[in-house]
Amino acid sequence: MSKKVLILANTTFTISNFRVELIESLIKKRLDVYVICPNDDVKNENILKKTGAKVISIKVNRNGLNPFSDLLYFYSLCRFVHRIKPDFIFNYTIKPLLYGSISSLVVKKKIKVMSNITGVGYVFSGTSLKQKILRVFIIPLLRYALKHNDVVFFQNKNDFQLYNDCKLIENGKKIEILNGSGVNLNKFSPRSDAYPTLTFIFVGRFMKDKGVFNFIEAAKFLKKKYNSSISFMMFGKVDSNPESLSQVQIDDLMKDNVFDRICSIDEIHTVLKKNSIVVLPSYREGTPRSVLEGMACGLPIITTDAPGCRETVITNYNGFLIPINNTTELIISCEKFIEDETLKNTFGVNSRILAEEKFDVELVNNRILKYVE
Repeated sequence: MSKKVLILANTTFTISNFRVELIESLIKKRLDVYVICPNDDVKNENILKKTGAKVISIKVNRNGLNPFSDLLYFYSLCRFVHRIKPDFIFNYTIKPLLYGSISSLVVKKKIKVMSNITGVGYVFSGTSLKQKILRVFIIPLLRYALKHNDVVFFQNKNDFQLYNDCKLIENGKKIEILNGSGVNLNKFSPRSDAYPTLTFIFVGRFMKDKGVFNFIEAAKFLKKKYNSSISFMMFGKVDSNPESLSQVQIDDLMKDNVFDRICSIDEIHTVLKKNSIVVLPSYREGTPRSVLEGMACGLPIITTDAPGCRETVITNYNGFLIPINNTTELIISCEKFIEDETLKNTFGVNSRILAEEKFDVELVNNRILKYVE
């Protein structure tokens, strides 16, 4: 009888875009794979089903703090865990980590629980009164949930250190620090037919902590100075978070002719291959997937010297690291590429080399798969 793997996530997009290769590898090992995620994206749900995974829809309020909503989610998880009786549970993002880890206790059999910390999230990323209050409640819950994990994966050393400093990780707990979620080097590969204009591209959610407003300010300044000799594009989605760029602001930017394109796109690899430089001035990441995809496509990187971001760049080798929330330094780094276009090719080749050496999705997944025996 095949062993069963249950994967939990708070969005369908997360699993279908970042974990498909892992699911395919698990199925090749003749494991039955179940995915529990919200029914929030039919297209991505179909992508998961095509892998052979069994997809179960459970509603989860990923940003909300409603205890009744969370209790309903926890109850639903417990019901399906009891029904499926998995041998392994993989948790992605904080709510699945909290409730998925604890739900493993409803079954008498031993379930091997593993959680992937893909970033520290809103609760740990600021010093506002609300965030401090949330930490008071979340930290004990996290500590209890992680106590019931067999392996905890982190995407950078800083996130592990933060969890360790908060005494969330027990002594002796098995820890793996991965190079992000990895990138498919076949799907994301260099191509020669790039746009003739030097193009700076931002890929990610249009959030303040992703550095989107720093990118916009830099684009306005540089576009005014260099006009049509350079181009700027943004690909992502407006978020429900109040710190997100609004649709009205996007419309205004397009009217001002600062950006050539601002939109969401499914096949991002087709766009990356045509662009010049990936810019992600994020304040903190696990390991940014958009940067890894850009590296695999042979593009130079401008990102911040922030946890998760700094791991992707060797300064003056494949790009530049800038201070967090520093538009001036972002402009200076962009101008280095404008003033010396040979950097684009040299750094781009080096990005691909670094992607092959460190961030190949097969290398990353093999470190996870060794625990599924």
